[in-house]
Amino acid sequence: MTRGRRGVRTGAAWSLVIAFVAVATLVSLRERQPDPPLEPVSVGEAEALLATAVRHTRDGDFPGLCRAIAHERHICDVLLRSAWERDHVPDDSAPEVVTVTRPTEHTVRLHLRGAHADGGTYRTEFVVYRATGGEHAGETRSPTPVYWSPMTLNPPGVTCTADNGHRRCGGRAVAPDVSSTS
Repeated sequence: MTRGRRGVRTGAAWSLVIAFVAVATLVSLRERQPDPPLEPVSVGEAEALLATAVRHTRDGDFPGLCRAIAHERHICDVLLRSAWERDHVPDDSAPEVVTVTRPTEHTVRLHLRGAHADGGTYRTEFVVYRATGGEHAGETRSPTPVYWSPMTLNPPGVTCTADNGHRRCGGRAVAPDVSSTS
């Protein structure tokens, strides 16, 4: 009877080893698979993301704005703080999409014109791209979720200009300098 148990134990042990090797092989093969190519962002998707941003803003749901729109929540928080420090509060109307550009296949830039609650106007850009990594991989996101706070991403070589207390420069987005008093 002891011999039968030993054979069963050996068979069970080998079955577990084979199962472990099979699972490890499948996991290894899955990790080697390249990610599928990203779908280009459509203008419709960019406009839908802007509509979501407007809805959250109208509802006063700024944490929801950052969660639903921004790829990096802490950057959204900084942009919101900067807008409030400059008294940039949007009115209840949706901004007008003046033009649309496509800097890359996976990015759509909506050039906006809108009004602040105090009657002042703004011109800015709402950039939408498809996230490639992290928890938002494959989703449309924006690095400029605070659409009413003037910020532009111009082509390189453009000189900085003043516009209602904001600097618009070529290359990377430049937020208003909140350290100076206006």
